[in-house]
Amino acid sequence: MPPQDPANPETLSIDLPEDMLKANPELQELMDLLKDLEDSFQLQPTQTTQPPDPPPTEQIEAEEIPAPITAPEEAIETENPLSPCLAELNPTEFVLASPEQTEEKKIAHQTKLKRRTIGISLLSLCTVMIYLFFNFEALSRDPHWHPTIASLCAVLSCDAPLPVDISQIKSSKLVLHPDVKHKNKLLLDAVIYNQAAFAQPFPDIELRLTDHYQQPIAQHRFHPMDYRQGQLLNISAMPSQQPIHITLSIPNPNISILNYELKFYSSLQSGLKRYHTTHVPSGN
Repeated sequence: MPPQDPANPETLSIDLPEDMLKANPELQELMDLLKDLEDSFQLQPTQTTQPPDPPPTEQIEAEEIPAPITAPEEAIETENPLSPCLAELNPTEFVLASPEQTEEKKIAHQTKLKRRTIGISLLSLCTVMIYLFFNFEALSRDPHWHPTIASLCAVLSCDAPLPVDISQIKSSKLVLHPDVKHKNKLLLDAVIYNQAAFAQPFPDIELRLTDHYQQPIAQHRFHPMDYRQGQLLNISAMPSQQPIHITLSIPNPNISILNYELKFYSSLQSGLKRYHTTHVPSGN
């Protein structure tokens, strides 16, 4: 193979002997074709590029790092805030109690609890007794409390007053007529009865007379001793569900009486309002 052209190192030229070309016409044609191609396409010289130079490296100076602070060789003692308290504690106080000591403390606690319970019970009982002493009669007159008071009196050997319920006292068959024995007096016959389930004291009775215009003509108040006559003197209280006949005597006002009525009051309780009124026209 012949050497490359120094002017164009990329150009390749092939020279064959003429005898060979003449002996081989086909080879001659091939060589002519190669020359034509060589003339048509000239290989351009390739430019080699060199890599850029790396930037100059700057020398980075190491920053100065402060040296760590080393603890002194001697140990640092920290003060415990609980040290004074711990110093005052007595180690003997932390000794566990024996079973005998635990049992004694338990018995002492139970005894103290029993004494306190007894004291509170006695104080409560005294309070109840004082209240009953100052309100004995009022509680006994109350129909709701009377059975309890009666039971206490059966134990304490005392007499419980009878209960009072004026609302259970009714009246009927009222008749007002002149007294044949005394011309200047009028008599009122009536039947009263106790509807309560218990006996109660006789009430005070008020008789009121009014005229045609409902104006009062006369008003009379009778205590139990004023109308208890005959067999009623032997009865200390109104029995339950038993009618009682009474007669009231009043002066004759000598005025035409249109209406009259009865009112019942308790003779044992001051300031007690009326509970029952019987109103009867004079024509009946």
